[in-house]
Amino acid sequence: MDMTVAPVSVVIPCYQCAATIARAVASVAGQTMRPAEVILVEDGSGDETLEVVQQVQRDYQPPGGEPWVRVISLGRNRGPSAARNTGWDAATQPYVAFLDADDSWHPQKIAIQYGWMGHHPEVALTSHRVGMVRGGAADVVLPSNYRVWRVGRFHLLLSNHFITPTVMLKRSLRHRFRSGQHYAEDYRLWLYLIFSGFPAYKIELKLAFLHKFNYGAGGLSSHMWKIQRFEQENFTTMWKEGYISRPALRLPEPFRS
Repeated sequence: MDMTVAPVSVVIPCYQCAATIARAVASVAGQTMRPAEVILVEDGSGDETLEVVQQVQRDYQPPGGEPWVRVISLGRNRGPSAARNTGWDAATQPYVAFLDADDSWHPQKIAIQYGWMGHHPEVALTSHRVGMVRGGAADVVLPSNYRVWRVGRFHLLLSNHFITPTVMLKRSLRHRFRSGQHYAEDYRLWLYLIFSGFPAYKIELKLAFLHKFNYGAGGLSSHMWKIQRFEQENFTTMWKEGYISRPALRLPEPFRS
């Protein structure tokens, strides 16, 4: 068994990301423990993104071997949930890690996160911390000691501890992102998983990097009121389905990042 390759499929939704996708994939290729495959799901961008991701695929094509980067084109824009679900369903490895096309990973992310999950096979889902970077790659020296703690139901009700580019989970999980929901759809999935009893943990290391502010005026998260509305809708739906109690609906609602 090749100990330099992790049994992990990396799923990256690609929507109008021609300027950033090469950096994202380069951060995956630069892992000290390389994931077995990368799946780029082109989400009907309507610009040059499909041509760019196909070129990225060619750039990492091993001579005479199976493609390391796979490209799936959805043809029309279906949103990030559908794109992630498509990649998840196409994954061939027992673990799936998510990355966004405008973000990147620390070189030791897979080695640390998969390494921990491999030693704790009962765990269904892990996340870690993120850092902010302007410009190129981050140069972060990791501490030798760090905390890994279980994220319980109450923790997740108060705050979303699972930012999508930090998440690694078991491919076999049956829950999926809710297609058509463009706000707080990731939070909804984490809530359903944890309230269904799947063990989830957080690694207190910065192993992913955002290259734009989550709450910047130009990004999706600038629509904070929509995110908050869908977060509350998530809670209400889960209460109606018997996952959470009515008092949980009255918890404080700080913006969950």
